[in-house]
Amino acid sequence: MLVLFFVLLPTAWAAGEECVAPLTQGDVQKVCDALGSGARADVGREAALWERQLAERSAAGQYRTRDRDQQCYRLAGSQVRIYAEAEQGVLADRFTTRGDTSDTSHVQVLSCQLGRRGQEEGDRFVEVSVQLFWSAADPDRLAVTAGRKRLAPGESTEVQARLQCGPCPVPRKGILFSAGPGGTLSPSGPVTDGQGIARTRFTLGREQAVTVSARHGSLVATTVIEPRWLPWKVAVHGHFRGIGEGYRGAAEVRAEFSGVLLGKMIHQARALIRSGALAGYPMEFMQVHAPITTTATLQGEERHLVGDRWDKISFDRSSPATLFIGLAFHEGRPDRTHLYVDMDVQPILIFSGPAGQVFFRFMAGSCPPDKSVVKEAMIPLDRPPAAIPFTLESRLRTPGGCGEWRISYTFVPQVER
Repeated sequence: MLVLFFVLLPTAWAAGEECVAPLTQGDVQKVCDALGSGARADVGREAALWERQLAERSAAGQYRTRDRDQQCYRLAGSQVRIYAEAEQGVLADRFTTRGDTSDTSHVQVLSCQLGRRGQEEGDRFVEVSVQLFWSAADPDRLAVTAGRKRLAPGESTEVQARLQCGPCPVPRKGILFSAGPGGTLSPSGPVTDGQGIARTRFTLGREQAVTVSARHGSLVATTVIEPRWLPWKVAVHGHFRGIGEGYRGAAEVRAEFSGVLLGKMIHQARALIRSGALAGYPMEFMQVHAPITTTATLQGEERHLVGDRWDKISFDRSSPATLFIGLAFHEGRPDRTHLYVDMDVQPILIFSGPAGQVFFRFMAGSCPPDKSVVKEAMIPLDRPPAAIPFTLESRLRTPGGCGEWRISYTFVPQVER
């Protein structure tokens, strides 16, 4: 029989669990002392109680790591022996086996003796032995955590992986870290310390969510590090020119939107496309953000032919405007390559008279509602834009040349200073 003595490592991090010894040499010695000093008539009863207590504390299924080889072990079974005698004969002789004791390659023995056999009258001999049968086991728990869950591009944080055998930390084992596109790790293959922790440094390269993985053998754990989404300011400047039967129109609109989380919108759109949940979407457009509103200014004029003269109505008003950024759909399938940008301005009342009210609608005017798109304002989905200003333009026309809309969207990053 190979006898091994285990040195137990510090307490693990698992909530409600401790990496402590089932029994110690002191626990066994306490039994010897109690049976050696108790009343002779009570030795048999006390031995039965101690036997049950020792067997319960050495129940199978507990985990430990051995300091010598850092191997993980699981308690498979135990044997408890309690023997006491005096000159009159045997006072107690109890033996209990629990669990699987067939593997004797890793056995821990805790024992004590009190007195010697064959001593003079009045003396007592006590022997207590507990054998713990351990079997080699693989680590069964791996968890990964990040010091900071949100980073700006270029920022770093420590990432830790915890390797455990049940509640016990497993030291001196290699952990393989990896990161998805958009982030880097160094080092990629650290070794766990005495607490079972391996550490690496993660740096976010660009504005997108990155999954960080830790692997040991077949164990894999992941965490997601989100970017601190960069807010953008979007300045919109649009022009309208319209010519129709008995109608002339011209207008200019300006609006500015703040706090537009463009990178987050791109991330959400890509996630929706990957999920496959958009198949059969019945509308032609789906925005991927909460409503973004501001106040736009509208300046311009309309001329209406009344008899043989033109009546002119000028205006300079404010009106609510909403920015839309989202996915376009064609026959229920989303465009997988771009986000589309548009703005809606609430119509303004420019004249009220006996004939009724006249509204100016920036995206309609007095032209037919059908429009042909000459140029769309589109944002590529393949990667978040760099943190530098850029401008998108859209251009729409109505059939017959009644009206034309030209709109520019200038995106400027709102960088903290």
